[in-house]
Amino acid sequence: MKYSDLLKTVLSSPPDDWHSLPGRVTPHFLGEIQEGEQHRLSVSEHYRQWIFMPDVRISLAFGLPTSGDDRELEGFDWHFADPKVYQAFGDIRFNGSVVHRASLLHVDGSRAVLPTPRNEVAPSGAPFGMERYAYSATESEVAFARLIDCLFGHESFDDYLGRAEIVTLPDDAEQ
Repeated sequence: MKYSDLLKTVLSSPPDDWHSLPGRVTPHFLGEIQEGEQHRLSVSEHYRQWIFMPDVRISLAFGLPTSGDDRELEGFDWHFADPKVYQAFGDIRFNGSVVHRASLLHVDGSRAVLPTPRNEVAPSGAPFGMERYAYSATESEVAFARLIDCLFGHESFDDYLGRAEIVTLPDDAEQ
C-alpha cells in the first residue's frame, strides 16, 4: 500500500469504521529524568487506540505527550471555558509501525481535539516586523484532527475550529 493511499483511506473513513481497544497502547517510551541527585524513570505512552475494521493492518493511536510530559501550552488566546491547552501526538500505524504522526491539541478540558495550527504572519510595526494575523492548518491536518475528535465521541469539532479561528488551507499550501 502506498503512503498516499493509506492517508486517503484513513482521512476519508467514517468513525463507524474504527473499533476502540481498551487499555494502554504499546510501545511505551522510556526516559530518564534527573532532578538534582535524584534520578527517576519516566514512561510515556498513547492512551487510546483504534483499529480500522475494513483493514486491521491500519490503526490509530493518540495521547503520547509531544514533550515527554503533559505540560500545558502557553500562548493560545482562545476563550474556551477551560483555557488550558495540551499537545499530544496522533499516529497512523500500518502493521504496528508509525507511518504518519501529527501534533494535535486537547482544548477546553479535553472537550475537543484540534490540529496544532501554524501562525500566519504579515509585516507590521511590531518589534520584529511581523505580526500573527491568523492560525492555519491544512485540509489533511484538519481531517485527521476531526477524525480523532469524532472517535472520542465529541460532536462540536467545527464549532471549536471556528472559535479557535483556525483557517483551513489546501494541502499544497503546506511548506
